[in-house]
Amino acid sequence: MKKLYLLVLLVSFEQISLATSQAPAVTPAGMFVTVNGQTDLKNKQYHALQINGAATLLDVNVKTDLNINGSATAQRVTCKTLHVNGSYEGGILQTESLQCNGTFVGSLVTVTANAFFLGGVQIRKGTLHNVTVASTIPLFIATNILGSITIKKVLPETTIQILELKDRTVVSGDVIFEQAGEVHFYNGSQIKGKVVNGTIIQK
Repeated sequence: MKKLYLLVLLVSFEQISLATSQAPAVTPAGMFVTVNGQTDLKNKQYHALQINGAATLLDVNVKTDLNINGSATAQRVTCKTLHVNGSYEGGILQTESLQCNGTFVGSLVTVTANAFFLGGVQIRKGTLHNVTVASTIPLFIATNILGSITIKKVLPETTIQILELKDRTVVSGDVIFEQAGEVHFYNGSQIKGKVVNGTIIQK
C-alpha cells in the first residue's frame, strides 16, 4: 500500500492526460494537465493546463500556462500566460501575456506584459501594455494601452489596415504600422505617442 501511495505522488508532479469528465477541481503544484476533446470547466484550479478541443471556461484559475488548441468561450479566467490556437470570446480575463491565433473578442481584459493577436480583435474596457496585431481592422473600446501598438502587415499588401479607437481609448505609447494604415478616433480617444506610417482620421 505504501509503494502504491508513493507512485501516485510521483505521477502527480509530472504530467497527466485526462478525459473531460476526469478533470479534477484542484491540482497540486507541478502538475501539467492535458484535457482532450470538447470540455466544459467550471470552478477549477490548475498549476498548468492544456486543452485540445473546444472549451467553455467559467471561474478557472491556472497558476502558470493555459494553452487552448480550439475555440474558447470564457468568463473569469486568470492565468500567467494564455495561448489560444482558435477563436476566443469572453469577459474578465487576467493574464501576464497573451497570444491568440484567431479572432479575439473580450471585455474587461487585463494583460500586464505583451499581447499578440493574429486575427480580428475587439476589446472593450481593457488594460493592456505592449500590443502587436496582425489584423485588418483591430478595435479597442474604452481601453487603456499603457505601451505601444504595432500593426503587422497582412496580405494582400494593398489592404489598408485601420486601427479603430473608440470611447476614450488611450494609447500611451506609439502606434506603428508596418505598411501604410489609418487610425480612426472616436469619442475622445487619443494617442500620446507618435503614429508611424499611418494617417490620423478624426471621426
